[in-house]
Amino acid sequence: MDFITYQYRYIAKREKVDVIVLENPYRLEKFAVLKDIVSEENIYYHLHWTESGNIIDRQAIPNSISISEYVKNKWIKDNPQFGKNYVVYNCVDVERFSARVKNRDEEREKLGFTKQDFVVLFCGRFTPEKGVDKLLDAFEIIHSNKEERIKLLLIGSANYSSPKSTSFSDNVIFRAKQMDNVVYLGYIPNQIIHLYFGISDILSVPSVWEEGAGLVAIEGMAAGLPLIITQSGGMVEYVTDDCAVKLPINDELPKSLANAIVDLSKNPERRDAMGKAGRKRAERFTKKNYYKDFLKFFV
Repeated sequence: MDFITYQYRYIAKREKVDVIVLENPYRLEKFAVLKDIVSEENIYYHLHWTESGNIIDRQAIPNSISISEYVKNKWIKDNPQFGKNYVVYNCVDVERFSARVKNRDEEREKLGFTKQDFVVLFCGRFTPEKGVDKLLDAFEIIHSNKEERIKLLLIGSANYSSPKSTSFSDNVIFRAKQMDNVVYLGYIPNQIIHLYFGISDILSVPSVWEEGAGLVAIEGMAAGLPLIITQSGGMVEYVTDDCAVKLPINDELPKSLANAIVDLSKNPERRDAMGKAGRKRAERFTKKNYYKDFLKFFV
């Protein structure tokens, strides 16, 4: 028994727990040693993504709590064991993201935006699956079409707060710095990231893989931002047609992104309606609702 598994076992015995929910994907089969503390039917794996270990590992934990129906269905399909499989949708600090930014125009001006600029926000990791390169392609199309007031606010890095970069992230940053219609900020701590949502006009989440959920989409809805997303995994379960434009993932994605962005930039009434719908939808994903939804399976 390795040290990490020993610590889990020690804490579970000391606290005399009734249910164990595993958040760590570390060698699932090692958690079989917990089955003499609580019964197998009371051990769950909290699934945040679609790929979670190999089949042999998964056989140790038959029960799951997933962040979307997409993730749950993927787990059931890949897992040969029968078990209890639930869905609990993720949450964000809705109140923080829904707060209005004071002196919005002044804060935008500090970043080089004018009152007339239409600001599209991207906030995420600079990795191929997040589609940030496709969004830069879209902004090259927008620039070539002389839509000079449409700007991109680019926030992120290769891996959250880590200073390490990759050849892909280096290329994204290099491209962004060469483009007149892109403002690149790099990594922004989560404690203040909501301020940048508050000064943007719309949010784009151009993922080209199957997202388990996509927390940034919930944050955008809470901030009242119209969304342009892709038809990616569980992310589409979190949004509605009233608050999001959902684009197919294909070779035409950069062009589709460019067209959707330009269209929303010219339709303030639609943006207003989408923003209001997004705020309403975001109330489904509060911390309070998450707490209630998570516990209802165990009481």
